[in-house]
Amino acid sequence: MEPRLRLQSNWGRHALKLSSYSSTRRFVDNGGENATDSGIAGSGEYDIARNFKLTADGSFERLFENRASIDTNTQTQNPIKYTDSTVRTGAEFTVNRLTAALDFGWQKLNYSDGVAGGLIVDQDFRDRRILTGAARLDYELSPGYQLLLRASYDDRNYVLDTDSPQFNPATDLDRDSHGYEIEGGFEFALTRLLYGNVRVGYLTQNYQSGAIDTVNGITFGADLLWNVTSLTSARLTVDRRVVDTATTVSAGRLVTQYGLGVDHELLRNLIISADGQFARLRFNGLNRTDTETLAQLSVRYLMNEYLSLVLTAAREARNSPINFIDYRRNTVSLNLKLAL
Repeated sequence: MEPRLRLQSNWGRHALKLSSYSSTRRFVDNGGENATDSGIAGSGEYDIARNFKLTADGSFERLFENRASIDTNTQTQNPIKYTDSTVRTGAEFTVNRLTAALDFGWQKLNYSDGVAGGLIVDQDFRDRRILTGAARLDYELSPGYQLLLRASYDDRNYVLDTDSPQFNPATDLDRDSHGYEIEGGFEFALTRLLYGNVRVGYLTQNYQSGAIDTVNGITFGADLLWNVTSLTSARLTVDRRVVDTATTVSAGRLVTQYGLGVDHELLRNLIISADGQFARLRFNGLNRTDTETLAQLSVRYLMNEYLSLVLTAAREARNSPINFIDYRRNTVSLNLKLAL
């Protein structure tokens, strides 16, 4: 069950959005896996002038970690619970063909301890606060064609660091780090057939501890949509980023992810979708690279303007040099969705 509520303004100027959701999972044979994710979010936009606006958004979520996540502890009696609090603010200014934007963000992740075999499984080492700043420049060469320049910075501060009385230098890692990313690219819209963007740049993540290697290298990305026909569209996504880890022997990993999807309108009320994903996860400081794959096929039947029925079959897999990290999961689901 997954009820959602969204309220959105329709003013001529300015904008305000509020939303909330709840997602409940219940298991017939294993009640310990039952979980309910929930969250609230809000965002606003204030138009100072036609070419100048301020934005702000925030959210708070109570979540349970997916058992299939590479970061979760699968030995705990119940899924790991955590909260995710986020606040962002920004400004955007346009002069002729040039658009400039600045964004600043704050995020706090707080994990609850788990229990396995009657023993506490400590998760405090994962608690952290992340400060981010980003600048963006877009220059319109001609209608439908833009040059892109992106620069971002982040500072990741863990509660358990060398200043914490609970920190044990023999067993704990000082995971504090800061990093930046610079990307340039091109955004285009070839009529209604093909549009999106491609990007390339450089990223680095420097760790405060001299015992942890710096992560750096070329970064690249793409978001493309190709309307093959009036009934068929194809989607391509590419992304590379540095992600914090939950393993006690590595502080981060470089994740490169590729995604490909196809949607086809078989009938006006019957849509077939096929999606595939492939990701390479290279762990910092370890001779370890994992791969994750996802293949999914879904059929959506629009019963009327309010009701839709979705049948989905999916296969997930992870391959790792560490045997107990490997997993395979096949799922089939049938969902009835109501939209008001």
